[in-house]
Amino acid sequence: MPYAEKYEVPSDGVIYTANRIRAKGVTGGVEWKDGKGFGDAVDAIPTGGGGELPSGYTKRLYTKGDGIAYVNSEITPKTNSWFEIIAIIKREANKYRQEIGTRESSNVKSWQLNNKSTHDTDSLDYSDTTNHSINVAVGDNYYNVISVNKQGNREFVADGVTKIQNLVCDASNYPFYVFGLNQANSVAGDCSKSIYFDVVFGEGDVVVAHFIPCTRNSDGEVGFYDVVRNTFYGNANLTGALIAGPAIT
Repeated sequence: MPYAEKYEVPSDGVIYTANRIRAKGVTGGVEWKDGKGFGDAVDAIPTGGGGELPSGYTKRLYTKGDGIAYVNSEITPKTNSWFEIIAIIKREANKYRQEIGTRESSNVKSWQLNNKSTHDTDSLDYSDTTNHSINVAVGDNYYNVISVNKQGNREFVADGVTKIQNLVCDASNYPFYVFGLNQANSVAGDCSKSIYFDVVFGEGDVVVAHFIPCTRNSDGEVGFYDVVRNTFYGNANLTGALIAGPAIT
């Protein structure tokens, strides 16, 4: 049975992305860590990301990072901001790759989601302004619903595990990078090689951006279309290239 048929979208009044897999309840998590990989993720998202694109764009099942490219979301975090992604986290030995993040300098106004694969840890971490590091041990090629700060400065969800902690999430002067970490308008560290099916940013109960994987037909550029702001976002780096998943027709 496809996983999309096994889980229901909670009817709790909160705005969720269309066609997504959710566990029942706002803080529930789907247990994906039993060796589920890309084939199951395709099953789980048979129609790609939620939202309809305008003419001139082709919806894709996912957008994948190449370790160099990143996307400037133009979303500057506030104290009530949150983000949620559906992704397959791609690891590489002895790398500390950035998934989504912004900070003014090291540990200053930090919203930093990264994955680590080193000699002593293999986890997905979120670090806040005061360098509280919250981590969930996850393996490569697992299908993850990852939510940060959705419950008002207190929740981190990854790989079906919910961790409640008083995060200190200050407003920042710099926007989130997707597939990377923005440090004072410069990319910091190693960018992501993960596969993103869906990216959502919110403030309180309001979704302020919903990124759908796509390509722009006029030039074939790979990226995301934000169906909230009606804007295409491609690679913001001068080098590298995002990788398109299969077309959704």
